[in-house]
Amino acid sequence: MERAKARRRRLALSALIGFAAAAFAFGAALGDSPPSEPEPELASTLPASLLAGERIVTGLGGTAVSADLQRAIGAGRVAGVVLFDDNIPSRAAGRRLVARLQSIRRPPKLRDPLLIMVDQEGGLVKRVSGAPTASAAAMGARGGAFSREQGRRTAANLRQLGINVDLAPVLDVARPGGTIAATERGFGSSAQQVTATAVPFAAGLQAGGVAATAKHFPGLGAAAENTDFAVQRIGLPKATLRTVDEAPFRDFADAGGDLVMLSTAIYPALAPTPPLSLARSRPGSCAGASASRASL
Repeated sequence: MERAKARRRRLALSALIGFAAAAFAFGAALGDSPPSEPEPELASTLPASLLAGERIVTGLGGTAVSADLQRAIGAGRVAGVVLFDDNIPSRAAGRRLVARLQSIRRPPKLRDPLLIMVDQEGGLVKRVSGAPTASAAAMGARGGAFSREQGRRTAANLRQLGINVDLAPVLDVARPGGTIAATERGFGSSAQQVTATAVPFAAGLQAGGVAATAKHFPGLGAAAENTDFAVQRIGLPKATLRTVDEAPFRDFADAGGDLVMLSTAIYPALAPTPPLSLARSRPGSCAGASASRASL
């Protein structure tokens, strides 16, 4: 059990590498004050060590911040922390941990807050109590207005703990027989239904000051098993990935979505050998074109 949990944590963190690259785009909006004007020259003024750190998200064990993690955050070598069940044994403990993490002074040039993120999808995947009170499948069945309200309530719930990034919603088109459909993590079995209900959930999150994360680009709805537990090859043709599976991600980006989590599956039509998260993007490729629209 512990070995499986540790493996899930490592795999989750590998999918998160690169999230912090979007911090320049949305980080200021996560605080209580209105977002400042964008600073496009900021990246060009940062040393390589800070640029690298802005692309690293890490986890931690338990509810204590180690000296190593404190030094890494203080030096700008880490831009975010992802929390799991063992980090939040109670809401009070979660609030204390987040406050401790945010109290660590980061280098002056890094104006954005530390990214604190959890998987708060609803249904089977929730790290803290409270909203959302429905699974993705249930939200998809009840429509966009219900999903948006669930997103708004989820943002309020997470902000009470100081969490500013939700690793949700799942934008995978949930194909029958796939693990996303079987676990009710998908909002629908068509791209149209996913867009009509998952994107409003994301909008509700972001209206409440919590960054939304579309996952798992370019779509994991055809996977038979969770990629946390087994290598998955998605054998869909490129045309299907472009027109069906990627469509909700494009709509999410067009609606102002903040972040995208890459799938760790293998897509032979896109990159025959490595998982897509490790593949080199090419200008105009379906991976590079869509992900870049979400400021990654």
